[in-house]
Amino acid sequence: MVTYPGHDYFAVTRYSEESEFDGQSAVLTSWHRPLHAVIDAFLGAGLRIAVVSEPPWSPDTPAELLPTDMGACTAFVCFLFVALDAP
Repeated sequence: MVTYPGHDYFAVTRYSEESEFDGQSAVLTSWHRPLHAVIDAFLGAGLRIAVVSEPPWSPDTPAELLPTDMGACTAFVCFLFVALDAP
């Protein structure tokens, strides 16, 4: 995976990281799922995909928060929004 070099991108993986919020320590647990696993779960639940979008970052995002190697791109793979319909 991009944030975890050496890990298998196609594996469903649970990972936890310790973070600090306003002086309080917290462990955040997330799951990495490749796109095919997410799509398979939606379709397996009998849902239909209506829309998939990768929104651009906000135009007022400070430059220091944006990736430095994006060139003229206005979006990057970070968030993927999927609208579903129940037939």
